[in-house]
Amino acid sequence: MQYRWVFLPGSEINVVWKNSIFTADNAVQELYWMNLRNTLDNGPVNSFSLKLIYWLDYAALAKKLKQKESKK
Repeated sequence: MQYRWVFLPGSEINVVWKNSIFTADNAVQELYWMNLRNTLDNGPVNSFSLKLIYWLDYAALAKKLKQKESKK
């Protein structure tokens, strides 16, 4: 599941949830049902991530700082 919210041009928040079944065993059983059972016996691995990207406009920030200094 992925949720992406673009709140400003170039700025976004990403929330990602991944669920998988993983085993470190490389052996594959010849029988389908035995292989399925081994897969289900290995518990799920959940991963949750949050990423924030914020675009900082230096020119606009410098302009605001300059205006603030001139008011002093």
